[in-house]
Amino acid sequence: MAHYTFDIIKYSLITEEGETYKNFIEMMPSLTVQATNYIAAILKVEKVHPSDKYVHQLIDTDAEKWPVNTTIF
Repeated sequence: MAHYTFDIIKYSLITEEGETYKNFIEMMPSLTVQATNYIAAILKVEKVHPSDKYVHQLIDTDAEKWPVNTTIF
């Protein structure tokens, strides 16, 4: 098991002139979860902070190998 630490940023969606973008509202406290891999870690983080309201950014891990691409899809 490794520890994964994420920055969490709360946002709302804004639509202006036909374009939608994320309006970042607040930086939340960092969240550290224990998991066997990055996918399991992000799923745990999304249970606490759903992705429709929060942006999750991996900032630290003590895993032996950092993920090359930190996006799920």
